[in-house]
Amino acid sequence: MPLNWNDETIPSEADKTTDILGFKEIGGIGQLIYHPFRFKKYELDIDKSDDYCATPFCRPGYEPIFPKEDFLSGQGLLTSLCNLAMQINSFDNKIPYTQLIMKWCTNNMHPYNIDFIYSELNESFDINSFDAEMVEKDGTFEINNFLDDLGKLYNAVMFYVALEGICIADDEAAYDLSKEGKYFEGYSFFDKYKHPIVAIPDDLDYGDAKGNIIRRRLGEIVFHDAEKLAFLNQCTHKYICAEVDRQIAKAEKENTARAVILDAPLLLEAGLESRCDTVWVVYADPEVRAKRVMARDGVSYDLAKARIANQKSWEEYKESASVVIDNSKELAYLQGQLDEILKTI
Repeated sequence: MPLNWNDETIPSEADKTTDILGFKEIGGIGQLIYHPFRFKKYELDIDKSDDYCATPFCRPGYEPIFPKEDFLSGQGLLTSLCNLAMQINSFDNKIPYTQLIMKWCTNNMHPYNIDFIYSELNESFDINSFDAEMVEKDGTFEINNFLDDLGKLYNAVMFYVALEGICIADDEAAYDLSKEGKYFEGYSFFDKYKHPIVAIPDDLDYGDAKGNIIRRRLGEIVFHDAEKLAFLNQCTHKYICAEVDRQIAKAEKENTARAVILDAPLLLEAGLESRCDTVWVVYADPEVRAKRVMARDGVSYDLAKARIANQKSWEEYKESASVVIDNSKELAYLQGQLDEILKTI
């Protein structure tokens, strides 16, 4: 839930009261002095360790911005970063964290090597020279480092808020701010403010003795319960989208593929169609699909039909399709369609 720092009280998902950051400053942070500059664009790349890196654009047409008035105070900067952390970790968020981080940087400030880069961008700086390349190099940062630092900052703020709640004898203000102990593990004085951890019912058996998920059992649970299926999708889709982005960036960097194909049964539900130049929908009669699912996965007819029922309708897929392929008949018929489609590419 976004923090509010205009003296407005807003309910907190964590503590059922008010986000203290909404109206109280932390330790003089409002007097924080920093060099506010930002870049108009960042390019996502992959380093030698296959980790994401964000590189600022410092080229003609993408000159760095030095705001004189529209930049955040120390308190506003802290609030904005906490909001970013909550958005990245929200189950409702479907935007890849890489995009959220780069958007925050372009809207607010460059996050690393601030003083050094600021000194490079002096009056003699020439964006058409080698100076610009050095700024891009010095401004490149690893996304994982940003995530780690953001998590530490957010945890520290939550620690402060929880401590202040205890100091003013407001049990409700400290209630569950430790998120079941995740943030303040080992601090015994927070124990009484934790929610009891709800045990998974014995009959909710979707894994083996080693903790590995058995996909068939999980399917039997979620495909007969719309709420559980929605929760599963919320948990997984943002990570799937991030991995798709990582592999696309890797393929572009290595220049080893003529095309990248996303074979995704929930392409539209996950919002992945925005990454595609064209969307091909493979269609088959529902009964044919059910029989194929039964043969492929060894599941019952009812479970196969439940899976299909939880997908978007054929009309919704057709509206989003650039190409429709009928896969209701024999393999030769399917191959004939593909041959004709490939001639047009």
